[in-house]
Amino acid sequence: MIISNWRLLESIEHSISEYNSQFWREEDKNKKIDYNFIEYSEDGLSANIPEEILSKLERLMICLRARDVGEEEIQDITKQLSQMLDVMKLKSFSFFMQAKDPQYSHLDISFLEHLNDDIENISMTGIDLSKEKPSRFEKFKNLNYFSLQKCNISDPKIISEIKPEVFISLERNEIAPEYYEDALKLIQSSNGRIKFSVKELETMAQIYSTKQVELSDYLRLMEVIDFDSISKLTVIMKNEFGYENMNSEQIVNFLNGKTNITLKTTPVNLSKLDYDGILKVPTRVILKNANKLSLEELKRHQCIKSVQMSDGHNTEKQQGEPYSRTEYEKIRSKIDAIISQIELPDEADPNREKKIFAQIYKILGQSIDYDHNAISEEEKDNERLQITCRNLLGGLLENRCVCAGYADILRNVLACIGIYSEYVGAMPDFENGVPLNLKDPGGHAWNLVRLDGKKYWTDLTWDANNIKADRYPLRYCLKSTREFKHDIFKKRLEDEIEDPCLESISDEEQNRLFTGKELEYRDTSKKQENRNIGYLSNCIMSIADSGLTSAKVRKTANEVSKYTAMQITEEKETEGVDGRG
Repeated sequence: MIISNWRLLESIEHSISEYNSQFWREEDKNKKIDYNFIEYSEDGLSANIPEEILSKLERLMICLRARDVGEEEIQDITKQLSQMLDVMKLKSFSFFMQAKDPQYSHLDISFLEHLNDDIENISMTGIDLSKEKPSRFEKFKNLNYFSLQKCNISDPKIISEIKPEVFISLERNEIAPEYYEDALKLIQSSNGRIKFSVKELETMAQIYSTKQVELSDYLRLMEVIDFDSISKLTVIMKNEFGYENMNSEQIVNFLNGKTNITLKTTPVNLSKLDYDGILKVPTRVILKNANKLSLEELKRHQCIKSVQMSDGHNTEKQQGEPYSRTEYEKIRSKIDAIISQIELPDEADPNREKKIFAQIYKILGQSIDYDHNAISEEEKDNERLQITCRNLLGGLLENRCVCAGYADILRNVLACIGIYSEYVGAMPDFENGVPLNLKDPGGHAWNLVRLDGKKYWTDLTWDANNIKADRYPLRYCLKSTREFKHDIFKKRLEDEIEDPCLESISDEEQNRLFTGKELEYRDTSKKQENRNIGYLSNCIMSIADSGLTSAKVRKTANEVSKYTAMQITEEKETEGVDGRG
């Protein structure tokens, strides 16, 4: 086929290059399109391209500048394009006209009729389609995505023949207000799969697609949208809310009359509405951590059906997964039981928070085991277990979790006794060639804590084994950034710029906090041997999954006595290796 327009030729060459890029493996190279089969003119502005080549291409994008293309050339392009599309079997087709305003209202877009019926994606931009009928697009029954942007469309009925399952963009078109009702019907039928630039329509589309609506929008749009037709709708009440025509009592009465909604709000806002227990609508409470909702408050608000944690930093699904009312009641009861074991130091004690922290750290380290089963090949598809082993449920109620669970539990228990802590999640720094074989592909998690006015890094997961074995001082407890030894991870450091973790607590102080005693080994050689033992223990934790034999593991301990190395190795082989997220 002769392609005599150089703009079309450039588009085809781009498609060929894109097609060839998928065959980079040596065994696939013979599948590439050979440019030698294309006969170019002497000036390179036209070419004879075999139909066999055109039929292989899956994507085609035509991009034109209105100021560069005259009327005659446009007609020539659309004519040649129709001929090309007759032999092409595209999955994706895009036609962009770059112009300040939609151009060529009389542009013949009959080339669309030459597209294969099973095409999946169509995008058109900058073409005046205000006069086009919906029938122009009814032949495309297999579309996944359909976009008509900046096409001078005021009536959304142009997409009425597109099946509801398709994601559609009508952005950068000014839909006329008299067509809002038609637009809303299309939004409803497509479950919000349509994008608009008109704010009101975009808000409506988001409501239908997410099944969530802010309380202010719910009250403002209730005469426009039939909210009762949207099943399992979540109404979100933010920290600041208000509606000029309704007071709190009227809002409560209105919400109580609805049967298809769940209210999502904070404990503070809930108290504004559920005074005297009058709110009946099922409610999900959003908490930063467990100290924001006590058991007494839970009993006071019978409308609470679920509780969701969100600390502002943590985006993991497992920590954001809601707990049922019953689950949260058990979780908070367990946290209260842990706190009841704490001996509270005098308020004037300068190390008060450190002493409280040490007690909680020790209790959790002794009571929670690393859940190897949760990250095994057999359980990787157990969705429920993959959640519970990383949130509060597994570690607190079943005494088994992975690193994310350790970190989230420590953060919440500390919060309930008034100590600030953050959950920190990170991925291994493979880009720098770190030879680390993590059992959990989700990376690792630990905590940043603030005690007695100072910040520290701490990792309960990697300290838990030594806590159980009563081996102190711990290697990952209350460390500065320099001494934390987690440089194998890409960790979040923006909070450290103005307020860094500058100082670790000493081994002597840590030992007193956890044991109430002075360090047993005071001479240099014994102290170094004790550090070596801890170091070896953590080395074994870090490499046990890599497939090394026991003999090779023992070989790494050449600086420690043979007896000590054998003892630790046999202990790990017998009890299993914890210590990683």
